[in-house]
Amino acid sequence: MVRSRECLARLRQTLVAVVATLVAVSGCGQTTGLGRNPCSVRAGGEFGSSGCADVQGSVVDTLGRPVVGVSIRILEEDQNDSQLLFNFPPGHTDSEGHFKNRATLIVRLSGSSDTATIPLTAQLRAADGSSRTAVVDVLFRFFPVGEVPKPTVVRIILPDD
Repeated sequence: MVRSRECLARLRQTLVAVVATLVAVSGCGQTTGLGRNPCSVRAGGEFGSSGCADVQGSVVDTLGRPVVGVSIRILEEDQNDSQLLFNFPPGHTDSEGHFKNRATLIVRLSGSSDTATIPLTAQLRAADGSSRTAVVDVLFRFFPVGEVPKPTVVRIILPDD
């Protein structure tokens, strides 16, 4: 059982690297227009998409003020605990502290559901190299190709230094 988990983790890492390369080359995973666009079949590559999940929200400080330029991402090791393999391109908060992003479902392991709770990482790096980080568990609900996904809405509070 342990060996099969190790193999599965290595397979996921390889697939994530391949998919990330394909997405970067094809320009898929753009974050404009989320909430109105249906999930589409990703063109190119060996692996197609079978759905998508939208997440949107805001990042604020402890006083509730929006934080600009925060990196929003999912760490690869956090995705390995999921029964779903998906691509989630990194994003950033805008001038009002808001972000929108779409995860594209690549592989669903047999028997897995269409949801996964995945830690979403928000990180703000300062010029001096220091950083402030918050991690929140987010429920991703993957919708099939052709459907408009209902976004998961998240408010992340970034801790003070």
